[in-house]
Amino acid sequence: MANRRFEMYEYRQVLVRMRLGDTDRALARAGLMGRHKAAELRAVAAAEGWLHKDSPLPDEATLAARVRRPATTKSSTTSAVEPYREEVLGLWESGIQGTTIHDYLVRRHRFEASYSRCAGSSRRTPSATRGLDDARLRARRGPRSTSGAGR
Repeated sequence: MANRRFEMYEYRQVLVRMRLGDTDRALARAGLMGRHKAAELRAVAAAEGWLHKDSPLPDEATLAARVRRPATTKSSTTSAVEPYREEVLGLWESGIQGTTIHDYLVRRHRFEASYSRCAGSSRRTPSATRGLDDARLRARRGPRSTSGAGR
């Protein structure tokens, strides 16, 4: 039942069952809603006063406003190192190790991203990948023939 979408009538049905005294486990056993989601709904319902038998059930708009989770935004594709790119590249080109660069960014700029963010951006520089590309080309060509027969 993970990540299942619920319709408003299902929330209303669960609220009715909660008003009748069903526990979160009983709701989960009946297949209406998982225990954790039922506990979240029970907390909202208690705060709003929806669990009292003498109060009316909320209308769909009110219920939707309180139980719908906001749409998640996509994470940024901008690197956390981007503001310090020139500085990091300069340090990397001068031969300073990635862990030292990360420590420097943490101390100097209060950098909060992980070391892999820092090391990954410095490893993708053109000069860092040039040697790797040359090795790939040599491997693709195969070993050199010393006899000269292959020419």
